[in-house]
Amino acid sequence: MNLLRHLVIALAVLAACVTTAFGSATIHLKDGRVLEGEIVRETDTFLFIRVMIGGVGKDELVLRSNIDRIEAAEAPATAPGDEMDELDRDAESEDAAASRDGAVRVAFITLEEMVGPFMFAPALSDSVEALEDDDVDVVILRFNSGGGALAEIEPLIEVIEDEIKPEYRVAAWIESAISAAAMTASICEEIYFMSEGNLGAATGFRQGGSGAESIAGRELEEVLRLMEGVSERGQKNPLVMRAMQVPTELSVDFTSDGRVVWRNDLEGEHIVATENDILTFDSQTAVKYQYARGVANSKDELMRQMGYSDWVEVGFDADEIQQRHREEVARGQTEIQKAFQLLQLSLASGDVVKAQRYLGQLKAWATRNEAFVKYNGLTDENLRQAEREIDRVRREQRRDRR
Repeated sequence: MNLLRHLVIALAVLAACVTTAFGSATIHLKDGRVLEGEIVRETDTFLFIRVMIGGVGKDELVLRSNIDRIEAAEAPATAPGDEMDELDRDAESEDAAASRDGAVRVAFITLEEMVGPFMFAPALSDSVEALEDDDVDVVILRFNSGGGALAEIEPLIEVIEDEIKPEYRVAAWIESAISAAAMTASICEEIYFMSEGNLGAATGFRQGGSGAESIAGRELEEVLRLMEGVSERGQKNPLVMRAMQVPTELSVDFTSDGRVVWRNDLEGEHIVATENDILTFDSQTAVKYQYARGVANSKDELMRQMGYSDWVEVGFDADEIQQRHREEVARGQTEIQKAFQLLQLSLASGDVVKAQRYLGQLKAWATRNEAFVKYNGLTDENLRQAEREIDRVRREQRRDRR
């Protein structure tokens, strides 16, 4: 096991060294877009390029399948007398515990895209399991999601509450957390924003006959009660999340020692929301009203906000699990939709051999990832219904041949 571990570390360091050799690069995507920046990490299936937006570096995930070509600039020569070359620096970041005893060990896990299929509780649980051998002290959940399925909120919260909080100091780092993502992030006692971050607008919707409709009645009351409990466990006033779900009068006073006192009326010193609003925090209001503890645009800034001057990033495997899950879901959704359509066309034309083949593809996807069962209709009942439909067509064909 020790030999295997050292081999894995050596391969990771070698890959990092190759990446660093590119320095700045220009990536031409198949859709015509062009990204310029520094390639900071890469694997066989994806890479991260750090692009500058308004003077702030942002790491963009790019799938290799979407790349037309990469134009790499020549790496700058190492300055004379620089005793630590690029390989040494990457080796330190990958296995810093060997040379920086006492440094706080921090794992960053990205939770991105749609809550439900992409931000999926079983995948997060797998990431937590991957942390066990990394001697982690702090877990940062980085949110960047416009919302998604209400059904996934409670499972995600249970993973954070039952599997992460008991073992690690945990904080939410908000790039964007809207609707279901805002509800999920609120279970964290510690919340930090990026400067352009936003959190809120947590109104629930369901698909109705005329399109998306706001949930109401008993369904709404159940979600409101759920989020009251989540707010309390996240040490937040439940009125805040309520104002993010339904129009609520909300104001605050500040005590003499600077604490926020929330009021369910408009009589406070500062008006936060009215009966005509659905509350959304930006970074300034979140910090002003003490919903967030600070603003940070980089990992170093975030660690300083959290009180750490000496830290090292670990838990890379845990975050890669999330990246692989999102890649698989994106590819699977396309292939599943295609297989469903071809199955229907095959049944319509009476080609039961092809229909059986496409049903087999759907069954294979159902075994690959639980998200496809829950969010893409690959339930046992739906698959059995397709089998029954194939049998019906087959019986009709036999009857017609008699």
